[in-house]
Amino acid sequence: MSITQSQIDQLITLVCQSYPGWQNFNHPPFVTAMIDAQQTAVGLLRAQLARTEFERLLRQNLFDEIVNRLEQIAHATNLLDLSQPETSDLRILYTCEPLPGARLLSPRRTLLRRLPPGIAVCPC
Repeated sequence: MSITQSQIDQLITLVCQSYPGWQNFNHPPFVTAMIDAQQTAVGLLRAQLARTEFERLLRQNLFDEIVNRLEQIAHATNLLDLSQPETSDLRILYTCEPLPGARLLSPRRTLLRRLPPGIAVCPC
């Protein structure tokens, strides 16, 4: 699917409405908003799925809760493409075979040991 010049112009118009004077992606208010969104997501991730909490959820086989929290974090910002579950940035949560969660999340147990302190979730 290609993007038309008209669509590009409409997108630029929308960006300029939110960020008056926007010329490019180095526009200071735009950069600040993107950094704030990223910090919000990281803070929510640390609050919802810190290492100890993630491990507790795994031990108790609360895989649906892990997925629910991942979805909650994803929807808290505009950093991920969530338009269609089968093609979104969270598609692995919906397309891994086989479900149930124990098999879906078992690769994360290995990743968990390699992540920095405070961060317990990493995309496969």
